[in-house]
Amino acid sequence: MISMNLLLFIFNLIPLPPLDGYRIIQDLVPLHVRYKMDQNVQWGIFVFC
Repeated sequence: MISMNLLLFIFNLIPLPPLDGYRIIQDLVPLHVRYKMDQNVQWGIFVFC
């Protein structure tokens, strides 16, 4: 159970738009990079389909 929880924690940190890792990266990058990231946010869900 603990190993499954750790696996889901690490998976959630992947920097793709539907996951929390994306939001963490988005807060750390400069503003001009954040604008470019926001332009591609709608395509992130297709990675998981």
